[in-house]
Amino acid sequence: MPGIFLIIIATLFEEVSTSSAKESISRHLESIASRAFLVGLWGMLFLGISLLGGVEWRFNMASLPFFFSRVAVEIVLTNITIRAITIADRSTFGFFRTLTIPIILGIDVMLGTVFSISQIWGVLAIVGSLLVLSYRHSLSSKGMGLALLSAIGSSITLSLYKFNITHFNSVPAEQMLSGMIILPYFLWHALAIDKENPFKLLRSKKILSESAASGVGGILASFAYLFAPASIIVAVQRSSAVCWSIVAGALRFHERHIVEKLSVVGLTIVGIALLIR
Repeated sequence: MPGIFLIIIATLFEEVSTSSAKESISRHLESIASRAFLVGLWGMLFLGISLLGGVEWRFNMASLPFFFSRVAVEIVLTNITIRAITIADRSTFGFFRTLTIPIILGIDVMLGTVFSISQIWGVLAIVGSLLVLSYRHSLSSKGMGLALLSAIGSSITLSLYKFNITHFNSVPAEQMLSGMIILPYFLWHALAIDKENPFKLLRSKKILSESAASGVGGILASFAYLFAPASIIVAVQRSSAVCWSIVAGALRFHERHIVEKLSVVGLTIVGIALLIR
């Protein structure tokens, strides 16, 4: 299934960027809003290149109610997610982020998507492995409500995105037009709230390369939704991101509990294999 392989490659690009970006953000070298703006800016550039390469531009005016609904929820979700990342513990945020998968699965079923038995078992295996990993430490209630709202909001925006590119718009049209509305919000947040100019951050080769890598990953992920139901793409995206982060943690940071984490990787690989069948 092309979408699954595409999203695995996309999460590799994103993990290369994210593992370093977390350090930059924690050291206050850049804000979350600045990072989101720069990644989105690179995404717009790569989408423009894809149009020059022959990818179709298609925007159906009938999609406007769904398009603006997605953009509105996306902006609200951005505020919620930024606060959730800031307030909630990492394990709490990761736990509720995993809940996005069964929520989107339910939405897909309601929209009439038919899944095979092996695909359902694959999604359940992935969700189970991610929940076990995130629940290894007791969850803090700090920021739990925001993390839950973030999971629900992500399910809505991703489902609307999948609906739009399936029935109305091409990926470049959907993403570039929504970016023209959302990116100014990130820029305003960075300048007015965080007191930081994202463009000046591009002087740093580290931040420039990280944001570009994440931008490539984001665009590859956008196209992956063309080839499979949203719930399957999200399941593979979440699980492969965890797998790449475990590999990076073992090689770069020499993290402990590697055997336990590798068992989770094995279970997610089984889940992905079931999705491909």
